[in-house]
Amino acid sequence: MRDGIIISLLSIIPKKPIARLIGMTTRLKLPTPINRMILKWYVWKYKVNLDECVGTINDYGCLTDFFLRELKPNVRPINTDPDTWVSPVDGTTHAFGPVENGSFYQSHNQKGAVNLLVGDDLGFCSKIPQFDPAKYNNGNFAVLYLSPRDYHRVHV
Repeated sequence: MRDGIIISLLSIIPKKPIARLIGMTTRLKLPTPINRMILKWYVWKYKVNLDECVGTINDYGCLTDFFLRELKPNVRPINTDPDTWVSPVDGTTHAFGPVENGSFYQSHNQKGAVNLLVGDDLGFCSKIPQFDPAKYNNGNFAVLYLSPRDYHRVHV
């Protein structure tokens, strides 16, 4: 019941302004004791493994700095076997499958458009002469969910 209410509320609130507000809030440089308290709560709440991180909580000036924390060397060794899929991020595979007619399933009943995902709605693609969203048709996709506990740097 509670999840249904939350999902309903999320479907009507304006996402871009809320995301911007949250982003600005997480970049605030708060006084050190308050920042440390927030980071300790975040680590406790989301069970973040601090043994993997470079530095300590005291080294992060805001929640965004911690969110984008660096990992110690060799914590995530990359499998170099060419027959192995390697994810560019920590996370859970939420959905995967074929791209058909420029669309993919983000969830069981929600489709996404490849051209919107790669920035075509912002006019970026039209500025790149060699870009063609149609080249993704008949390809494959994967939707990876990064939880608050996951390491959030992307490696390509």
